[in-house]
Amino acid sequence: MRKERMKKVMSVSDQISDYEQGCSFLYEHIVSLNKLGVFEDTMWAEPNKLVPALVGGTLKAGGPTTLVEVLSELRMLAISEGRIKDSNLTKKQASRYMRSVLVANLDLIFPDASEELREMDDNTSKKITRLFSFLMNFITLEDIRNDLAEEVDQICKQRPIITDRAMHILSTIRDEVPLDEEKKSDRLLLRYVKAAFAPTTTCSEL
Repeated sequence: MRKERMKKVMSVSDQISDYEQGCSFLYEHIVSLNKLGVFEDTMWAEPNKLVPALVGGTLKAGGPTTLVEVLSELRMLAISEGRIKDSNLTKKQASRYMRSVLVANLDLIFPDASEELREMDDNTSKKITRLFSFLMNFITLEDIRNDLAEEVDQICKQRPIITDRAMHILSTIRDEVPLDEEKKSDRLLLRYVKAAFAPTTTCSEL
């Protein structure tokens, strides 16, 4: 009986997620969905054990996996906003998790700049685009600038440097994120962007 009910709940949730305001509607009802047990017996059952770096992969998986990941992100947002209480996860920890998700999936915040989204099936790409568009109503680029600066700084301090990851982040920042030299975190990002993309002295002299 419960299994059949969950199938119906997930089916309706999937249909709702296909609408432009679907994430907003699902977020309004995420407390009830959580209580119904949509995450029970799944790898999303314990929010405190979820890993931000894995979110992008499961979102891109398509089908039911994408839907549950969307709901999981909405649940984590609700925890960070104090709408859902979790004895193993504080609001601050949930907020940190959400910022880490955005930093790890920076390209998905800007769908026009994401070649991967363009090559994905239409239904999945739209679900992902709507999710990040909704999340950005709560967590802005201003909120994650320090996290972006820390991420790039950590990547560049590692040996060997993961060049592709660093360049991917920096190219998205260069093209999509306005930076202000008056702000400490922006100055660090500007330094890395200039180091990566500014012409060399020799080229500048040509």
